[in-house]
Amino acid sequence: MAVIQNLGLLTLVIFILISVYPVQFSSLTQHFTSHTKSQHLLERAPIRLKADGRPLGTVGVIYYTFIKGHNAPLFLLAREAKGNDKGTYSEFGGSLEINSDGSPETFLEGLIRECKEESAHLYSPEPEMLFNSKLFYEMTDKGREVVLCFLKTSNIFRTEDLLDAQQDFEDPHYKEKDAFELVSAKDLLEFVKGKSSSISSVSNKPIQLRPLLVSILKKENCQKTLEQILSEA
Repeated sequence: MAVIQNLGLLTLVIFILISVYPVQFSSLTQHFTSHTKSQHLLERAPIRLKADGRPLGTVGVIYYTFIKGHNAPLFLLAREAKGNDKGTYSEFGGSLEINSDGSPETFLEGLIRECKEESAHLYSPEPEMLFNSKLFYEMTDKGREVVLCFLKTSNIFRTEDLLDAQQDFEDPHYKEKDAFELVSAKDLLEFVKGKSSSISSVSNKPIQLRPLLVSILKKENCQKTLEQILSEA
């Protein structure tokens, strides 16, 4: 009987909270639901595997920040140091791999690994940060699952910081980027919407984006994410 009474009292309290603070309660519910969905997605591996057993998935992290004197959020992009896309700028990311125990990497594991490797450990996101990030997800018509996380940060490193940090590693995976640049969220959004034919960094350096990143940013849902970040200013 006491349990039933306590449940009744709890129900009454929740009802009062919803009635008195509808906006706050709705916001909290939406946040919890969003967090739960993001965590569920990131903690699993892609549905499909490649012929060699590797998971068919691509992940990436883009950090953004707010700096006094700029009227829009700024995205941190890193320059590719090698490969067909050498010289272009992109996120910290890449394809998912196989873990040492033979299991396919989850999206979460891949995001953390890629971020650590390509930033030479300057950036090492915690799981909870990624669960609460602004997340873009899609499955392509070829079955590849793509996850791009936008993470807010107050720590912005320079190219010099990256090159110095890379000296501590011999693994070539830690030397896949060779420069950092900040790009205005407003300029980036105008570029992916086709309103501008080129893009420059905040230091007025011409920036060429990696084609794969451009194709993702042009997606309607990804553009909505950019607009949400821009609205934070």
